[in-house]
Amino acid sequence: MTISYKEALENFKKAEEALENARLAELKTIIGDIKAKIAEYNLSAEDLGFRSGAKKAGIVKKGTPKFANPANSNDTWSGKGRKPAWVVQHLAKGRSIDELLISK
Repeated sequence: MTISYKEALENFKKAEEALENARLAELKTIIGDIKAKIAEYNLSAEDLGFRSGAKKAGIVKKGTPKFANPANSNDTWSGKGRKPAWVVQHLAKGRSIDELLISK
């Protein structure tokens, strides 16, 4: 005897629900075991290979400067990220960003 599509679909949904319930029940046990081992050995997230919430101090590479402030050539911008105030002010005056390009 062959079952109908609707019956098969209903059986499938019941099986999916049973699978998810079994998974959740096992997860509770597994997570409890893991937490117990973490406490027993006083492990941190870093010990387990996870990064801590704090960023490590390091040198940030800014990129090659492509634009320079005409008023102060020490102020440069790579063209990536947020525009510096001097670029925004230059553009607000109706001037072109090409005027700020560093010539090679």
